[in-house]
Formats: sequence, structure tokens, C-alpha cells
Amino acid sequence: MQDLLKALLAAKRAISNPVKDSKNPHFRNNYASLESVLDAVNGPLHDNGLVLVQTVSPLDNDALLTTTLWHESGQSIASSVALNPAKKDPQGYAAAATYYRRLSIKALLGLAEVDDDGEEASGRGAVARVQAKFGGGRVVPEHDAATLVSMMQEAKTLADLDSLAGKARNLPERDKGIVREAYQARKEALS
Repeated sequence: MQDLLKALLAAKRAISNPVKDSKNPHFRNNYASLESVLDAVNGPLHDNGLVLVQTVSPLDNDALLTTTLWHESGQSIASSVALNPAKKDPQGYAAAATYYRRLSIKALLGLAEVDDDGEEASGRGAVARVQAKFGGGRVVPEHDAATLVSMMQEAKTLADLDSLAGKARNLPERDKGIVREAYQARKEALS
């Protein structure tokens, strides 16, 4: 994972938040389209040996979107979310897939998150459905390892860093070592 995280850090230095190039007429707000998000991230990712892959696979009576960030070394980190649109027709799934593709990329890379057209794409209560489907009664981590590492690398104080370290306790064991390394490196830099 070390190669992937080093490349991700270098790419993140070159990635800026996507341009809000689209308008949602229902909510009268602006948001970054999928194309804008991909334009913002693909160049820096590719320049650092990274590539995003997004796949949709069947899940019960719904679909599962998996976003994977691959490094040329073969190392990867992935995030999955259930697509459970309010309207169970092709247009409903397409809207949910587009929305969650944007959201997953922004979450995986720690980009600014704004409330956009999620209500339309997923309907009310989508977060609760995902947590019920994947949480299984256990605590679901607030952030994935890559996001926590990114946030730690930008922490301004030891108190902020310690607060972020506390969020790692719900991560899978395989990811805790990566976060621990990032914590130690940033702690030394701040000391």
C-alpha cells in the first residue's frame, strides 16, 4: 500500500476541487458534473501511475457500484455503495449511478463535498438503506483509509491529528497500519 499512498499524495497535490459546471433545476443549485470531476482528477492520477475504475454489479434486487483506485504496482483501494434509486427503472438507476460515481470519486480522493442532486438520484433515506445493507449492526467507518491519510497529511495541529486518529478505530484491520504510518509521519512533521 505504500506505493499507492505515495502516488496518491503526489496526485492530490495537483488535484483541485472540480468546477461546478451544472445546474440542478429542481433544487436550484450548482454542482460538478461527472465529466468535471473526471477532468479534475484523471490527469494528476495518470501522471502518478494511478487509475480509477468504476464497476456496477448485481446486488440482491439492486446494484452495487464499486470505485477502485489502482496503482501501477497492483496495489488498490476500493469503496462500494448500493444503488437503490427511488424509481426502479433504467433512468432511475442511471441517475443514481451518475450521482454515486461522482460522490465516490470525491470521497475516495478527499475532495470537497457539497450537497447537490442526491435527493433526486437516490430518494430519501438512501444513507440509512446503505448502512442497513452493509452495516449489519456494526459501526461503519466515517472515512476510508485513503481519506483519513489525506486529512492527516493536511492536519495543522497535533490535536487535529489525534482527532483524526480516533476515527481510524472503526477501519478494517488491514487499513489501520496505513493510517498509523501516516499518523506517525505527520506527528514527526508537526513536532
